[in-house]
Amino acid sequence: MNLKPSAMKWVAIDLAVVLLIIGAVLWINPWSSDEPAGGGGGGVAVEFDKAQAEKGKALAGSNTCTSCHSTTGGAGAGPTWKGLYGATGKRGGKVDEAYIKETLTTPPAVMAQYKGKFKDADIEQITEYIKSLAQ
Repeated sequence: MNLKPSAMKWVAIDLAVVLLIIGAVLWINPWSSDEPAGGGGGGVAVEFDKAQAEKGKALAGSNTCTSCHSTTGGAGAGPTWKGLYGATGKRGGKVDEAYIKETLTTPPAVMAQYKGKFKDADIEQITEYIKSLAQ
């Protein structure tokens, strides 16, 4: 392909514009927001069992949940758990005990390795931990 220098200049400019747009989309990344879909739990105090929450925190750490889900509001592969309880979840519906149980018993494809991994008691403890992060 033989292009004149002036045509090569426009191809280079077009390519640069496309790369800038792609870079901006990846930087902003509206499809992978770490925020729960409706914001956090609104700063409303949520009652939780502190002892169960501590066990849930240990379970989340030992099962690598926190490698994808931040607990500080920071970015991660999955939604942050900070302020998640009481918010609107990514799959729709309010994030409550039932929502969390459904997510862990019938996980989305990216969490398929966790299907059947947690007992009811484990799910309750992880739920209490998520509740503790609602404030």
